[in-house]
Amino acid sequence: MCGGADLLKQEGVFICQSCGTKYSVEEAKKMMVEGTVEVAGTVEVAGTVKVDHTEKTENLLQLAETAHTSGNATEALAYANRVLESDTSNYRAWLIKAKIVGWQSTAVNVKIDEAIAAFSKAIETAPEEEKENIKEKAGKEYRNLSIALVKLCCGHFEKHPKLDNCQKTINALQILNTSGLKLLMTCGIAPDSLNEEMASMITTSARSVFEVANGKFNASVQERIMRGNASLFKQRASKYVWDDAADAANAAVILI
Repeated sequence: MCGGADLLKQEGVFICQSCGTKYSVEEAKKMMVEGTVEVAGTVEVAGTVKVDHTEKTENLLQLAETAHTSGNATEALAYANRVLESDTSNYRAWLIKAKIVGWQSTAVNVKIDEAIAAFSKAIETAPEEEKENIKEKAGKEYRNLSIALVKLCCGHFEKHPKLDNCQKTINALQILNTSGLKLLMTCGIAPDSLNEEMASMITTSARSVFEVANGKFNASVQERIMRGNASLFKQRASKYVWDDAADAANAAVILI
């Protein structure tokens, strides 16, 4: 069953025009709510006809949660998105989506902003009796996600200390310090300890890059002194090392 609302009566049964599923008269009656429904030949409706997707939605949510627990993020996200296609106010689907998209981030494709938006929607659409529980879950998950993201970006920067990677790390931090900070406040979590942990990782990463660059500087200077009348090829090679170290050191300073 696709849950489609377009039903057509043929030969005593109702057929879904989307998927071809056949419903008995009684099943069709149960699916049609909010209005007067007369099922005897022509269906006449006074008011609004709405198909109840509750059972289908619950099945999709259970499939999403099972897939997520099993580590199948792609499948879990697909089920959550199917729920949101028909019900944009389903807080459980938003929470599942938020947990998944942020962890799909890479150093060159950060998705933390999508995760923050989904966490915010989960909190916004949750019923009052569930709000505090969802805030607690969202805050805990977001904190772990933030630490993992900064560690990922710093690790990538240490391996490839270029200005563009430095800027990508800064862009991710800006999101964490704006939208992310707002989410933490909504969840009732003080950001101080999180900020201190992230700052420590950034400082350590930048210092490591700077020390490596400084070592290359010194090695390049010594090499130039020792070469003296070295060939042009060797001089150019030395210049490349010099320039590469200078770029890395500059990027490290900017990151700090």
